[in-house]
This record gives sequence, structure tokens and C-alpha cells, in this order.
Amino acid sequence: MGKLESTIKSEIHRLAKREIRSTFIPLRREVRTMRLKLSTLSKGITSLNRIAKELQLEEASSPNRVGKNEFKVL
Repeated sequence: MGKLESTIKSEIHRLAKREIRSTFIPLRREVRTMRLKLSTLSKGITSLNRIAKELQLEEASSPNRVGKNEFKVL
């Protein structure tokens, strides 16, 4: 009887592994895609922050600069 139990147990284990693998492979792909998107977005945010900082420094260095919607008062 022990042989039958171990055979059934090993078969259940094999099928469970197969089901888990079939579920997790698409999830791995999704996670990889999301990580790539996150990396791209992070790099974009970093460059935008750098540009914003440069613009702030330019504004601070030239206070007499007139913007589009501002009028210079004489």
C-alpha cells in the first residue's frame, strides 16, 4: 500500500509544480516588463528634475528677466 500512496503523492506533486509553472511564467514576463517601464520612467523623472533645477537656477540668477505673461514696469 505504501508504494501506491507514494506514487499518488509524487503525481500530485508533479502536477502541482506544472500548474504553478504555467501560472508564474506569464507573471514573470509581466514583472520584467513593469520593471523596464519603471526604469524608463525613473530615468525620465530624473532628467526632468535636472532640467527643472537648471531652470530654477537660471531664474534665480537673472531676476530682471521678463517672462511671457509678465510686463516690465519702467
